[in-house]
Amino acid sequence: QSTWDKQEEHKQKEQSESNINQQEEKQNKVNMVLTRTTKNNISKVTDLSQNLTPVLLEGDTGVGKSATVSEAARSANMKLIRYNLGRNTTIDDLIGQVQMQNDENGKEVFVFQKQPFTIAFCEGMWLLLDEINLAPDTVLQCI
Repeated sequence: QSTWDKQEEHKQKEQSESNINQQEEKQNKVNMVLTRTTKNNISKVTDLSQNLTPVLLEGDTGVGKSATVSEAARSANMKLIRYNLGRNTTIDDLIGQVQMQNDENGKEVFVFQKQPFTIAFCEGMWLLLDEINLAPDTVLQCI
């Protein structure tokens, strides 16, 4: 593996960890006005999560879908990974990929590089897939 590949891999790993840490920091803050309707919506999301039911929230842009899920995760003391999908999102971007790396002895080994879906699944976190309507069909089928 070239030095450039190692640097890129290191940057990707740091960026992924940074995104998760930033999301954890944001989870400790209430970013909404907690009206009766907002509290009701947060409660519904929290209740559905207890049943391990995947939830799809639909609505116009800017009505607070993502904020509701973020607040529900915070109130349930759950870590949340928010991942924005787009037309260029690949399965590797969402799930992860196998990469060749050198181990401590210099021997090449295959290592699975986890991405948001796998990290959330393995660590029991909530995963918010934002802008899911923009994702390619191949990614949606994978989910």
